[in-house]
Amino acid sequence: MVVPELKKIIEKTLPKSNDFQIKIIHKSESIPYYIVDDCELWFSMKKKTASGLPCMLWSNSRNIEDFFVNCFNESWKSQKASSLQMSKT
Repeated sequence: MVVPELKKIIEKTLPKSNDFQIKIIHKSESIPYYIVDDCELWFSMKKKTASGLPCMLWSNSRNIEDFFVNCFNESWKSQKASSLQMSKT
């Protein structure tokens, strides 16, 4: 079952084509991160700044990006990963 917040995020990021696959691993603690153009890494924390804005970290360090790419690949191959079937309506 997909929680409502996750469903909204997935719906916003679905590609225009139907060529995609989604997997989910249920973890209690995870850090959301985005790898952009295979050269930048953005990740956010649950903690917010004093003004209420989200704490974000950006890096273009290849070492940090490689670490997160490897984590992603291991998670994608994990037996704990469940494939989700969603389509645009």
